[in-house]
Amino acid sequence: MVAARARARVDPDDPTGLPTSPILEWYRLDAGGTILRRLSVGAMLMVLGMFAVTRLVIAGDRGSLAWGLFGIACVAGSGLYSVLGLQRVLQQERYVAFRVDGVLLVHDEGRRHLRWEDIEDVVHDAALDAVVFVGRDGEDWVLCQRFAGIDNLGLARAASRIRRRATFGLYRT
Repeated sequence: MVAARARARVDPDDPTGLPTSPILEWYRLDAGGTILRRLSVGAMLMVLGMFAVTRLVIAGDRGSLAWGLFGIACVAGSGLYSVLGLQRVLQQERYVAFRVDGVLLVHDEGRRHLRWEDIEDVVHDAALDAVVFVGRDGEDWVLCQRFAGIDNLGLARAASRIRRRATFGLYRT
């Protein structure tokens, strides 16, 4: 009954026509490696620019002018490089959401929605370090990505807990 009511409402702004439903838990894709790379390259450029400007100040000759201009460009460019890289990471819509009516995976290619009624079980595959949504029709959905704030074992446990509660109708829409 709860899932039927949730399926009846559709978000008009969503081109896929997925039903709107309250989100119980959600996790963003872990972008820690990308952020660390952007910030470390930006910091290295900043230090390089600082040393180049210092050479201009200490030496003070005409040959050091090119180093000074290079240093100023590095200092200004390092901040711009880091900020634009972080902006690109934050603009990405990649997450998994456990909703009252099912699981929603949003990634670069689009959206994938699985209803709780279509999922028989949620398990953690230790060999792959992946979350496996075992479908009632025999088709499994394997989620290999890493999400921020939770490991895949914890993600599988959370999905299993929410699936059990949702199939018994314990969540309100």
